Amino acid sequence: MGRFILRLLLFSIVLIVFLAPLFFFRIGGERLKYIDNPVAAIIDKHERIKKINSPRLIITGGSNAFYGINSAKLRDSLNLDVCNMALFAGFGLDFMLNELKDELKSNDIVLLSIEYFLPSRINPKAEEQLIRYYPNSIKYLNKDISTKEKLLNPIKLNIESVQNFVLKPLTSKSSIFIQTRLTNEYGDAIGNLNFKNPAHSDFAVKFEYKDWEGIAKLNQFLEIAALKNVKVLFVFPPIPEVTYNINKDIIARLEADLKSRLKIQVLCTPQDMVFDDNLFFDTEYHLNKFGRELRTNKLIEMIKDFQMSLL
Repeated sequence: MGRFILRLLLFSIVLIVFLAPLFFFRIGGERLKYIDNPVAAIIDKHERIKKINSPRLIITGGSNAFYGINSAKLRDSLNLDVCNMALFAGFGLDFMLNELKDELKSNDIVLLSIEYFLPSRINPKAEEQLIRYYPNSIKYLNKDISTKEKLLNPIKLNIESVQNFVLKPLTSKSSIFIQTRLTNEYGDAIGNLNFKNPAHSDFAVKFEYKDWEGIAKLNQFLEIAALKNVKVLFVFPPIPEVTYNINKDIIARLEADLKSRLKIQVLCTPQDMVFDDNLFFDTEYHLNKFGRELRTNKLIEMIKDFQMSLL
């Protein structure tokens, strides 16, 4: 009986030693380096926006901007430091704007590259991941989390980190890691740059027209930015020709709404951001590396024209 208790005690000690890190330590550190989910890139983006000085070009929007901009080229051409805060449309317009309000500094330029009819509210799955990977995001979501979530989220993170640390070396060359946290120092996604998927019928997405509530929200953001001496610019997102052709009338109606009600300067027309179908790699908003360069060149010219207009 004594031996059994001793073995049980030893087993318990070993178990505690191995399990303790899951409960008391952040495996991979505060930067969560073993988390491959691209949502975790928000950690790096907020670290950068706090670090770089004004004047800055701050980009936000959904994945059209995350995957489709070469920020290094923007920096070199415009002589502005760049922070690409964009991630996914599923975050919703409210979150995208809220996370910038406290970060704006005098002489910044904010470039809004917003998907068509972007919803205001965040997708529930995206919200859960944001809170888990970046707990500070609750202040941009205007909510709190339960005590249970506060206790369980660090454990979930550590379990995910251990899984990735063990499994990633075995799977990093497979297609499993199409969506990775691989970004450059500016916040641009770069893990997609070698993809050469051809255009396909899924690009022919039909939009649904609505009186977009985002216009009022963008105008409210402009008022806050103006108080901080920050310029705000709007560009339409890139879409393939096939998507544009089946949505011409709907896009024209939205463009008319923006012209009549949006107070932010719009740098382009929707047609300026229509690209050949073969310049997209998986969805109607994700440019491949060739499309990314063409779009970046267009943005450089548009922003230079804007800068000249201020002289």
